Amino acid sequence: GVRADGPTQAPFHNPNPQARDNNPSESATTLPPAPTSEMGTPSYRLAAAVTAPPGAEAEFLLVRQLPPTPPLGVEEEGEYGRYVDSDLYDLPSAPLRRLADGEPARPGVALAGAEAEGSLDLSRLDVPAALHQILSQLGLTNAMCGEWRLLKHIVEAEFGPDAGVNTVLIITSLESKPEALPDSCKWMSKEGARELLSDVKPGGTRIGPYVHVGFVKSELSSDCTAGSTLVSQEYPPGITLVPMKSSTLRPFRTTNLVVIQATSGTCASKRSDYFACGDALLIDPGCCSQVHTEVKAST
Repeated sequence: GVRADGPTQAPFHNPNPQARDNNPSESATTLPPAPTSEMGTPSYRLAAAVTAPPGAEAEFLLVRQLPPTPPLGVEEEGEYGRYVDSDLYDLPSAPLRRLADGEPARPGVALAGAEAEGSLDLSRLDVPAALHQILSQLGLTNAMCGEWRLLKHIVEAEFGPDAGVNTVLIITSLESKPEALPDSCKWMSKEGARELLSDVKPGGTRIGPYVHVGFVKSELSSDCTAGSTLVSQEYPPGITLVPMKSSTLRPFRTTNLVVIQATSGTCASKRSDYFACGDALLIDPGCCSQVHTEVKAST
């Protein structure tokens, strides 16, 4: 395990990747930074879980994600362009625009349970416009959906260099099952998603982070995880990234503690001075000493 008074050395250096996944409209997803004054204000995405009508088989709709945009300066016909990845399916999502100062709130969508999320003011976000984009991906209209409820507010961990992308995850049930869906959409059961996440095969269908966070994560949870009070990201299942302040190269300010969780219960340490435990723990040896105090406060 990693002690709460902080690691002093580690055999591996882990650079600071931005943990993001792609979605149908733009490249940004994944899952989950507590904004700071240095990082500015986070942007938002709206993701929607649309489930089958009550009484039907317990399934939800997924959308095939577009492949990532090639990095600047990389020719599509080059090595990058020749690489073909397997299909990635996830809950549909769209950018969630923050309303300008003085701009009136957009009527049209009521979210049950939103008032309980004190850190999120949905009245200042253009939920109707984002929801329209999402339903267009599914070939649906809002009239086909039942009551919308807030499922989760996902705060992206502080990977940097910007303030990141927080996600508002909402859920509804269809009034009736549509006869046909766009070619890019498919029904998926919770059990099917859990199997695809747990038993990944080369060239097989992949399941995205919103499905994992919204439906599967709690069922695949392990005793060998990073402390829940630390803002982190687990995806794929069993691999958790915990950003930690580090003397890394600008514009980044953090590198990641990588926790590869044990598949057995052998590492389920109950020691109060450990905040993470797993088969492997990889951390940048340049992690700042200030982190030691932060970790103590989080255990």
